[in-house]
Amino acid sequence: AAFERYQERLQNRWPRGPSVAKLSWSGRGPTSKVSELFVSSGTTSTNLERGPGWYRDTTRPGADGNIAVAGHRTGFGAPFGNLDRMRLGDEISLQTPDGEVSTYQVAETLLVRPDATWVLGPDVLRDGSNTLTLTTCDPPGVNTRRLVVIAREVDR
Repeated sequence: AAFERYQERLQNRWPRGPSVAKLSWSGRGPTSKVSELFVSSGTTSTNLERGPGWYRDTTRPGADGNIAVAGHRTGFGAPFGNLDRMRLGDEISLQTPDGEVSTYQVAETLLVRPDATWVLGPDVLRDGSNTLTLTTCDPPGVNTRRLVVIAREVDR
């Protein structure tokens, strides 16, 4: 309930509220409950209870590099509950509060250890492309591994 209330407040305040980005998609996305998610700044427990959170030590949304976002797979609205269903070529858009929109296509999905922080690095695909990296726990509800979806920017 807190997730839905908070996401609704963010939607009503967009683009002036505390969100650093809005994720949206048509078709397959990280969740089937909504077609857009508002991303807060930070990945603290409080942030992630309200929706996805931007890893502050990665590229700021709208800039060149690797923008990384974490989200719960179960509980707290499960904003990344369907992340495992995203496939190569699926598209996801990221909009900044100033209206800049970038479109990304899923290029890679991985299962890694929780300490595999290289997926948050600036050149995660090792080809110089701008990327959006989405992370969540795997298996659902357990912190054994991280499911990582890396999408390459295809339009800005």
